[in-house]
Order: sequence, then structure tokens, then C-alpha cells
Amino acid sequence: MKVLIIRLSKNKILAVAVLVVIAGIIYFNLQNAKGNENVNRYALGTVEKGTLVVSVSGSGQVDVSSTVDIKPKASGQITKLNVKNGDNVKAGSVIAQIDTKDAQKAVRNASLALESAQLSLQKLKEPADKYEILSAQNSLEQAKIDLKKLQDPPTALELLTAENAVTEAERQLQQAKDSLSKTNLSSTQELDNAYDDGFTAVSNAYLELPQLLKDTYKVQWDDDNIYSKDNITSYQILLSEESPFITSVTNDYQKALHLFNTNFELFKTIDRDSDKDSLYNLIDQTLQTTKALSQSLESDRNLLDAIYNKNNYDDYYIGKYIEPYRTMVMTDISTINKHVTTLQNAKDALDNAITNSPIDVTTAQNNITAAEENLKQKQASLQDLKDGATTEDIALAQKKVEQQQQNLDKLLEGSDALDIKAQELNIREKQNSLLDAQQTLEDYTIIAPFDCIVSATNVSKGDTVSSGTSIATVITNQMIAKVSLNETDVATVKVGQKATLTFDAIENLTITGEVVEIDAVGTASQGVVTYNVKISFDTQDTRIKPGMSTTASIITNSKSDILIVPNGAIKTQGDISYVESFQTTSANSSADTSGNTKSSTVNSSSEQVITSSNPPSQIQIETGLANDSYTEITSGLNEGDQIVTRTITSAKTTTTTSTKSAFSMGMGGGPGR
Repeated sequence: MKVLIIRLSKNKILAVAVLVVIAGIIYFNLQNAKGNENVNRYALGTVEKGTLVVSVSGSGQVDVSSTVDIKPKASGQITKLNVKNGDNVKAGSVIAQIDTKDAQKAVRNASLALESAQLSLQKLKEPADKYEILSAQNSLEQAKIDLKKLQDPPTALELLTAENAVTEAERQLQQAKDSLSKTNLSSTQELDNAYDDGFTAVSNAYLELPQLLKDTYKVQWDDDNIYSKDNITSYQILLSEESPFITSVTNDYQKALHLFNTNFELFKTIDRDSDKDSLYNLIDQTLQTTKALSQSLESDRNLLDAIYNKNNYDDYYIGKYIEPYRTMVMTDISTINKHVTTLQNAKDALDNAITNSPIDVTTAQNNITAAEENLKQKQASLQDLKDGATTEDIALAQKKVEQQQQNLDKLLEGSDALDIKAQELNIREKQNSLLDAQQTLEDYTIIAPFDCIVSATNVSKGDTVSSGTSIATVITNQMIAKVSLNETDVATVKVGQKATLTFDAIENLTITGEVVEIDAVGTASQGVVTYNVKISFDTQDTRIKPGMSTTASIITNSKSDILIVPNGAIKTQGDISYVESFQTTSANSSADTSGNTKSSTVNSSSEQVITSSNPPSQIQIETGLANDSYTEITSGLNEGDQIVTRTITSAKTTTTTSTKSAFSMGMGGGPGR
């Protein structure tokens, strides 16, 4: 029993010793946890360029002998229709062609934009030529001169020059005012003279107009004969009653007579001192009267000439008057035309005076305004010179010197690496735009997606179609997949998009295909609307049978050569997106510059894990395309930047886990012994 008691005592001692060791471990870990309770572990990743693919998935079955509507991807006018009902069409054959004018223009514009961007990059990389440097140096020197001029007080010569400029401006203003006075006087005198000349021309005309009117009347009625012989009847006998010469004589005379009588009454009521409007009206009406009388005399001459050309006019009573009348009319025409010319010149001179007078006055007034503004500027310049430059003016001049110095330095140093990088990115964008334009151009050609038979053509050449228009209906004996998509996913799917298909019954088989038709109307079932999408196979595999279940992944969008980061790295706050980063951390670094951050590479060459008590900084970003795993970064980051992709765990949690493990080990040792 004694020996047994001794053994029990040794076991108890051993147990106590183990407990003491465990307690020590627990105490050490607890103390370590207290010292590191704010330490976290972060996984870092590198911003890389890659290709981002966005897709939607749907499931369905394999179908055969399906009817498919061939629809275009673009809109426009059909310029070619190469099929008719019953035609056998091979895959890739052109079914129809849409007018490509706009699409070709887009390709040309994109090509020119790319060429321009490439030239800009080439210019960025080239060193500045000597002329650009010389121009920048001259601009800098001029800025320095302007600054010194502002800082130095004005010289006596500068003050005298400014004062002389003010004196000259005052003289020019006075000249402008004198010129206005002269213009007003001259314009008034010119108008008065023009009205006076016009009235004189009217008075002279009315000295002879009554006799001229009487002469033209005499051609129609012979007042010298005591019987007042009617000459018109004789003229009708010689020329005929319907003669246009006789009609013109009578009509033109009546018009001239009416104007004369009306205007003569006006003439009797007006003198040189009448108002300007009445004088102008009299001059104008008298001119019209003389023109009408001139036309009446011309008609008389034409009539008399026509009779004179008759060989037998001497056989009639009127014959002895023809030659005297002709002589009289010719003299009268010469007289009336002189009055027409004089009156027309008088009216033209009056119109010019009326028109030009306000223009001359306005010009003179504008000259005064300009002279006043010039005087104000000269006076302000003199005052500024006396007051000296303001603090703001000097500051602006200094800033200009600094800017010109920076421009010169930049020319001498060459283009900044960031500018070149930005232009290279711009070129990539232009290249993508050109590829997009070229792809769009291809969409204007509608081709058969598979071997088929045309069962119906639904459009004619010249028709305008859109992406929803059925160009033709075809029947295929090749197998296609008919999958179902919900209303959200189907909105992103278009005819012509690529897809990958897998089959439940055939392990490890994946084939590619193309969307050839999308239901225009969905099917509702228990409140859920779905749409059928038909996908043609790029290859036919004999293992695929009609009715087999298939899953299709349709690529709705993709971008290549873009910056991408894992979705888990992106955080949001309101409308702002950002990522976290340790700016001073570099790959495989174990330096601890702050005393709180250490790093080591784990699991992957592209992922680095660091432990830090300091939080990472936030970098605001803008995002673009995204799928379930990655997101495009459009601004805020550069290729090669390191960012936090995930926060692994806290040091406190790690310590707690270690403590529990140690405690379990200790307790496990007791019963075993």
C-alpha cells in the first residue's frame, strides 16, 4: 500500500506539472493576444490586365428539324437579297446585305481617330525641336520683362508718353465732335439743295408739259381743221381697226392725261417752302407723269411710222399731215426725254441724300463714342502708371513666369512618362473602337448560321429592316439547342452572340455555338416569364442526340486588355467605390518600416500576406464591366499596383484558436496517462 501511495503521489505531481505548463502557455498566449489584439492579416494582389467575359446561363434540350427566323443585327435598307423560297443554303452563305454607308463611315472615322492618336503619341515621344524651345525661351524672357516692369516704378519717359497719349486722345475726341457738327450741317444743306433742285426740275417740266400733251392729242384729233377732224378713223382705214399701234396711242395718251391732270393739281398747291414729304411726292409724281407722256409720244411715232411705210397713204385725206406730225413728235420726244433725265437725276440725288445723311451722322456719332472710349483707356493707363502695379497684378505676372518656366523645362525634359502612358491607353481605346466599328460593319451582312432550306423570304430589296425584323425563315436538319432564359437575362442576349454548351449525358464534352433566334414573346408560368433562345452548334457531334439536356453559357459582353481586380477587393460607401492598399508594401518584402507591418508570400506568387496593426489606405476608383469574379477598373489604378484582395483574420482570433488547441492537448494527456 505504501508503494502504491508513493506512485499516486508521483502521478499527482506529474499532473500538477502538466497543468502548470499549460497554464504558462495559456498565460503567455493571453499576454501576446493583448499586445496584438489590433493586428490583422491582409492578402495582397496585383492589378493585372486581362480579358473579362460576362455571360448568362440557361438550360434546355437538344432539338432537330427546327424552324428559325433569320434576323439582322443591324438596321437599315436591304440592298441585296440573295435567296428565294426553296433555296438550299450552305452555312456562311450571304442571305442579304444591308446598306453599309453609315457603318463604313464609322470605320473610317475610327481609323482616322486611331491614326491621330498614334501621331500624337509619336509627337510625345519625339524631343522638342529648336524652334519650340526658342519660342518657349522667348515667352519666358517676355514674362520676366513684364514682371520687372510691374515691380519697377515708372520712368519719367513712360509718364510723359502716357500723358501725351491722353492729350492726343482728347484732341481726337474734339475732332470727332467737330466732324459731327460739320456732318449735320453738310447733310442738312445737301438735303435742302436736293429738294430745291427737284422742285426746279418740276417747274421747268410744267412749262412744256401742257404743249407736249396737246401735241400728242393733236395726232388723234386735228384741231387745226374747223371741223375737228377725227384722225383715228383715218388711221383705222389705213392700218385696220384692230391695229396695235392705234390701241397703244389711245391707251398711252389716256394714262398720260390722267397723271398730268392729277399731278398738275398737286403742283398748284406746293411751293419751295412746303414740307419735305409733299415736295418728295411732287417730284416723284412729276417724274412718273413725264415718263408716261414720253411713252405716249413714242406710241405716236410708232403709229406714224407704220402709216408712213404704207405706199398709198397719200391717197387719203390724212396723208398730208403724216410728215408734219412725224417731225413734231420727234421734236417733242427729244424735249420730254430731257425732262425725264433731269427729274430722274434730281430724284436720285434726293434719295442718296436722304439715305446717306443718317449714315454719315451715325458714323460721326460712332467716331465720338470710339474717341471717348479711347480717352478713358488712355486716362486709365496713365492713372495705373502713377499708382503702380497692384499686388494681384504682380502675383499674376509671377505666376506667368513660373508657368513659362515649367513649359520650357517640360520641353527640355521631354514628355512625361504618365502622359505617354495615358496616350498609349488612348490608342488602345481607339483600337478597340475600330474593332467595334469593323465588327458592326460585319453585322450588316446577314449570313446563314448553318446549312438550311429557305422556307420563306419576308422582305424585299429596298425594304428597311431593324434587329427585330425576320429577313427569312429557314428549316435546318442540324441539331440546335433550345434553352430557356428569364426576362432579366434575355434582355442582354442578342442574335449572333457566342455560347458554350455542355451536356448532362456526355461527360467532358463542351462545344461552341451561336445564338440564332430569340423569342419575341415570353411564356408565363406561375408568375415567372421565360424566353426560348435557339443556339446553333459550330460542330456536330454524333454523341449528341435529340432531346438531351444541355446547359448553355451565352457570352453577352467581353473586353480584352483591360485592368481587372477580384470583386472581393472592391468596397463601396454610398456612390463611391474604392479599394484598400498599403502603398509602401512590395512583393516578398519582410521590412517593417513602421514597426507594425510585416509581410510574407504564401500560397501563390501573385498573392502576398502581410500582418499589420495599421489600416490600409483607401483609393477611390471607377469601375466598368463586371462578372461574378472580376471587375474592370477604368480609373484610379495602374497595372502592377498592389491592393488588398481580402482580410484573412485578426491576430486575436488566431491566438484564441491556438489556446484552445493547447488546452485540448493538455487535457488529452491526462486521461491517457
